[in-house]
Amino acid sequence: MNDNLQKSDHIVVPVMENRSFDNMLGWLYDPQNNALFDKVPRNQPFDGVSGKNLSNPIPEKVPGSEHKTIPVGKAVALNTPPFNPGETYSHINTQLFGTIIPPENKPPFRSPYNLPPELPETYPMNGFVLDFAENLRYNKQPVRYENYKTIMDCFTPDRVPVISRLAHSYAVCDRWFCSVPTQTFPNRSFFHAATSSGFLSN
Repeated sequence: MNDNLQKSDHIVVPVMENRSFDNMLGWLYDPQNNALFDKVPRNQPFDGVSGKNLSNPIPEKVPGSEHKTIPVGKAVALNTPPFNPGETYSHINTQLFGTIIPPENKPPFRSPYNLPPELPETYPMNGFVLDFAENLRYNKQPVRYENYKTIMDCFTPDRVPVISRLAHSYAVCDRWFCSVPTQTFPNRSFFHAATSSGFLSN
């Protein structure tokens, strides 16, 4: 058999719930990781968060904005973030584009769903703090720096050892994206049927 794929009997695709690649595996090959995986060789490039200058701005109207930005960090607790972030189409548009349209739009966001009228060629990914702070306020949670900064934290391998071991032992794709930037069921529909039939929410 010349094709390695023909040597495989099964392909297993883990389907998880509302987590980004960076959140779960972004620190997979960080040089500062503990000894859990330091003996595992890596022969391919990896697009994680280690060694990059990644951050999100803090909006001026949010308490603690004197910090200006929040860099990507390392999650300390397994309940990071401690409150649910927005996961609907409108919230994710705010996360991707840093937009709330119109400016007075508040959660639960309504049409036009915070989507810019013209999509930029590169998504700025600069609205995670903005959206999380707005969602905390809507859910009557304290909008404090120590709360909303956790939205920029990602797990190190020792915090998520099972998925990290699987990533090291088999294959991991570092460029995976949801089919619909929204909730679970439209994406499950795409996974099984290659369409959500136009649905943008559960």
